[in-house]
Amino acid sequence: MIEIVFVIILCKALGKRLQVKKRKAWPFQLMLVICWFGGEFVAGLIAGIFHAIQNGPDAAFGVGIYAFAIFGALLGAAFTFFVVHLLPANVSEPLGSSASDDPFATNPYAPRRVSGDPNNPYSPQ
Repeated sequence: MIEIVFVIILCKALGKRLQVKKRKAWPFQLMLVICWFGGEFVAGLIAGIFHAIQNGPDAAFGVGIYAFAIFGALLGAAFTFFVVHLLPANVSEPLGSSASDDPFATNPYAPRRVSGDPNNPYSPQ
């Protein structure tokens, strides 16, 4: 139960980070939940297999396997936060929303338009 509450808290924190970047939060929150439970399952499975190999198939499973499963879940959540960290901010405007009809108005890599300075002989006219 505490694990689900922790996932909800992480989803809210991820949503706040994505809101600052002006991105939709739900795809990455879904990714967080999938990575959390997927990482937990895979890490628990690997720890269970190693435990069964070392101690035999009839050995009792202890808290160590659950600790590895939680570690795998945290790795899955950290992966999602890392992916969100690498995302650039969404600063582009939708098509047709720009006030000018200039196609280079929103392109940061377009050459800058410089007005000529009549006092400068090297200025473009």
